[in-house]
Amino acid sequence: MMSYTDFMDYCQRMGLDPFSYLMPTNVFKKVDDNAQYETSDIAEYMELSDRQVRRILLKGKAKLIRMKPFTCTGLEVKQAVFQNYYKYIMNNFPLKK
Repeated sequence: MMSYTDFMDYCQRMGLDPFSYLMPTNVFKKVDDNAQYETSDIAEYMELSDRQVRRILLKGKAKLIRMKPFTCTGLEVKQAVFQNYYKYIMNNFPLKK
């Protein structure tokens, strides 16, 4: 499975606009890689409940900065969203093997 950072690197190398493939696009455009986000923010971006987001974070899909309140960086939010929508993103992505 390709990671979000690998995806972005590949797009840059191939001259592709990543926002043509990423979904939901607003998450990837609005979220600042270096900012810190709590579960309520992440839940809004991922269109999930707070509880579902906490479960995702506890499974290790995003690295936490703090446990109380659950907080992670924007880059980690993007990684988690990318993983959550991976099959939809890659369906339309022209990946050369």
